[in-house]
Amino acid sequence: MKLDWLRGLGAVAGMCCLAGIAHAGTVSPGLERLLATQAPGAELRVLVALESKADVASLDQRLHLERAGLARRHRDVLELLQSTARTSQGPVLAGLEVLREAGKVEGYTPHWLINAIVVRTTAAVVPELAQLPGVERVEADLVPELIHPVSAGSGERTEREIGITPGLQAIQADRVWYELGIRGEGAIVANMDTGVRRTHEALVDRWRGNFAPASECWWDAWDNTSLPSDNNGHGSHVMGTITGLAPNDSIGVCPGALWIATNVIDSGVGTAFDNAVLAGLEWLADPDGDPTTVDEVPDVVQHSWGINEGFGYLDCDSRWWEAIDHCEAAGVVNTWSAGNEGPGGTSLRSPGDRATTATNCFSVGSVAYTAPYPISSFSSRGPSGCGGTFSMKPEVVAPGSNIYSVNVSGDTGYTTMDGTSMAGPHVAGVVGLMRSANPDLDVVTIKTILMETALPLGTVGEDNTYGWGLVNAYEAVLQSMTGYGTVSGTVTGASGQPLAGVWVQDSAGDRHDTSDELGQFSIMFLAGEVTLEAGFFGYQTGQQTLTVEAGVVHTLDFQLQLVPSAEVYGVVLDGSGQPLAGAQVSISGPGMPAFPVQTTSAGGAFSFTLPLGQQVLVSCAGSADPVSRSLGPDAHGYRAFDLSDGNTDWVELSVAADGNQLTLQGRNRAEYDWSLINPEAGGPGNALPFNAGDQSFVLDLPFPFQYYGQSFTQCTVCSNGWVALGATTSTDRQNGSIPSTGGPAAMLAPAWEDYSPEADVSGSVSHWHDVQGGRFVVEYHHIRQHSPVSAFESFQVILLDPVRHPTLSGDGAILFQYGEVTNIASTTMGIESPDETTGLQYYRATGSNGVYGDGCQPIVQGLAVLFTTGLIPQAGLDPVHDLAIDMLPTLQARLSWSPAQGALGYRVERATRQGQWETLAVTTGTSWVDGAAYGTRLYRVVTLGQD
Repeated sequence: MKLDWLRGLGAVAGMCCLAGIAHAGTVSPGLERLLATQAPGAELRVLVALESKADVASLDQRLHLERAGLARRHRDVLELLQSTARTSQGPVLAGLEVLREAGKVEGYTPHWLINAIVVRTTAAVVPELAQLPGVERVEADLVPELIHPVSAGSGERTEREIGITPGLQAIQADRVWYELGIRGEGAIVANMDTGVRRTHEALVDRWRGNFAPASECWWDAWDNTSLPSDNNGHGSHVMGTITGLAPNDSIGVCPGALWIATNVIDSGVGTAFDNAVLAGLEWLADPDGDPTTVDEVPDVVQHSWGINEGFGYLDCDSRWWEAIDHCEAAGVVNTWSAGNEGPGGTSLRSPGDRATTATNCFSVGSVAYTAPYPISSFSSRGPSGCGGTFSMKPEVVAPGSNIYSVNVSGDTGYTTMDGTSMAGPHVAGVVGLMRSANPDLDVVTIKTILMETALPLGTVGEDNTYGWGLVNAYEAVLQSMTGYGTVSGTVTGASGQPLAGVWVQDSAGDRHDTSDELGQFSIMFLAGEVTLEAGFFGYQTGQQTLTVEAGVVHTLDFQLQLVPSAEVYGVVLDGSGQPLAGAQVSISGPGMPAFPVQTTSAGGAFSFTLPLGQQVLVSCAGSADPVSRSLGPDAHGYRAFDLSDGNTDWVELSVAADGNQLTLQGRNRAEYDWSLINPEAGGPGNALPFNAGDQSFVLDLPFPFQYYGQSFTQCTVCSNGWVALGATTSTDRQNGSIPSTGGPAAMLAPAWEDYSPEADVSGSVSHWHDVQGGRFVVEYHHIRQHSPVSAFESFQVILLDPVRHPTLSGDGAILFQYGEVTNIASTTMGIESPDETTGLQYYRATGSNGVYGDGCQPIVQGLAVLFTTGLIPQAGLDPVHDLAIDMLPTLQARLSWSPAQGALGYRVERATRQGQWETLAVTTGTSWVDGAAYGTRLYRVVTLGQD
């Protein structure tokens, strides 16, 4: 049952187009048909493909024959693709910019995975795009559809802890775990689906974003969120089958792998779909944007989507073929669910019906999970409508009926679903196991092994119902290990003690392991000479060379020597400058393992021993003592700091030969600095004309104020002790809990209570813009409570200008101050988000009782409380005013500015469509290039200083 994969490679190579022949571009027939139905001004999104092509097929074949490692393959393929796009797109981009300035093009996005540009324009302009220099053709944008499950469970399963699912047992995944000792460690699996419920118990621990940049581990095609989510449930069920593992619920084929995901396929998407498949494949091929790294690149991506005649398309639509080929040439295996349009023949969806080689695109049908594994009635069948030598489809089958996996409705729920979308992830999980056993297996070899080792179910050989048969995880992984030898050993320190956590790898960094608690490691290598390196923080790197023989276990031990070190030590102070006992001090740096957090002594002291020259970040997070700990954070990151809190401080340094002595004192200290603004007392404020109870006034803010990620230009001041961001007619006087739907949205409540602000019986409410201090102050001065009438209160709400007082998130900081406190028996104090779902409740009175948040000081005269996501220390530095913007021909903008005296660095920000500021970078230089500057963009650069 051997397959001629070289013949398949030759077919791919034969498809490669020659570059450089200049001619006018064309409009594809499908797009011409679409244009005939559109008004001239109808907005369209089209794909402009360029003539110049990277010869990836030839490179792919050469890398295969040379048995190149994954790191080299990834680098060589991506650099070829990116250089081709970089050197050929300039004239087209220049032409598009002319059209944009003329109002004919709304915007455009260049791509490199295929040499093409997505353009937003109108129907009348499309023929002009085809005439741009270097354009080969203009295609209509495609709208892929999710392959919905045939049926889904009615809800959460009542039975739990079922052990190993029968689908995993059917493909013998459990034999791989227990007999071969391979569970997927080191592999990364992915799906292009509706998203993933990150917090589900079966998935939460192995999202790669738990310890790597989230942008490398989740790409939201629609809402630009930073954490994975799933509004449908399909993608979570799929990911559960690939890698899910919970206590007594083994639902995933590859439970030791890490996962990443994108939500490109969303069943609610309509005709405005933004060619996200292409962008998603581009992200999956290189999540961190660096061709020289592979630690973040997925080994396999499962696709549960496709198109067919039912969606208005033809079989064998080829517009994604090139992108898929290039993604796979870079080392990423793609698996496809065949579709649920069975039992008739020629019913596979595109691109799973592709038949240009024996392995592309690799489609998976569905069977029952019990012998004799009958085909599921819904499973799409071959042959492919594309015809040709490789038209028999699907490639393999896997369990897809009544599959038990993650239920998106909760973090502990499970449900069953039917569909080829449930079969495909079984095969994707097997690929993860194969890459765990042999990380350098290329895509063609992996797919060939999957077909060669499948259990025949239909006629001898391949057929159009079962393909080559039921995927067999055990045999596939076993064959993946052929030709490999093993190098095992123990790593010890100078005195012979075992060292855990030591990395051991070959000199190219392609294959690696980490020593366990006994100092032991084991790595499989292809037969031949190999050089191994062993390294551990604080030790000199060891290196040894040996010749690996196939099928042989070689022993190689390392004894590592310590490098010279010194102490980083010091003291932590509280907000008043006194030593702070119980403060939490942590240390981190490049190449460092996780150091235990130190708790300061009674004298506030801490000490770490580190290698000389090591770059480190030393930070403290206040005290474990509730009195000296901030309140929060809430779900957005806001914390409340009162006068007893001295929270985060940090210092970056290089360890010196004689050590480093530090003093850390909280940077987010609340300071009481009452300055009366009441105009009747000679203050600079402007009094509001309150003349009755339950009144509100809307004021324009002197600066935009970002709060919980939203930008506000107005606020509402109410007589009843609260200020709300934005304009509202609310005058709510009944104090409630925070957060809740009671009271106004986006509420800042220094003393939420029923007051009588009439001028003849009470004081006044004033506002003032402190221009020099970058503050907006609202002051309630000697305002009388409705009951008891003998109680008078004075307090302030101060908004700090986010430009003058920048924070880690860009959200503004708020300060509450109390100049007169008489009665808080029916008061609430805190802040609440605009959607009223999160916030910080510092204090709430209920009946005769008052409840403070953890570690909160009493509300008395002289109290100050700072609400912030983390102030960045400043030295009175303003935003840069001489910002120059140079638009580059590749949709990039180069920003440059003059250095500001006293600046330690600069934060580059760009305005969003919603009027908010998003951080692009923090840099010590005086220039930055924005790589996605299409459309209108507003920038600012904020100088960062020190206390």
